Amino acid sequence: MSLLARNADVLTFVPIDPAISSIDAPVDANVWKIEVKEGDEVKAGQTIAILEAMKLEIAVKTPDDQKAGKVEKLLILPGETVKAGGRIALLRIA
Repeated sequence: MSLLARNADVLTFVPIDPAISSIDAPVDANVWKIEVKEGDEVKAGQTIAILEAMKLEIAVKTPDDQKAGKVEKLLILPGETVKAGGRIALLRIA
């Protein structure tokens, strides 16, 4: 089973899998840096991306209560704009 998700004006096919969680943007911002690659192992509190809004850098991290996981898919690129609540990455939780 799957669903169609919209992010940064691109339609993305996202599988419905309870082992997949998303990392979402907290605010409307420009994507400045991506700190991980697809396939990277990540742990709780690790920075996934750095956004820039109104000259402030905003680190987007994995939740502190999340178990270790792996970056399944990055949904943004540096230089793009993301809306608040927009998906940044999909993680497969171990």
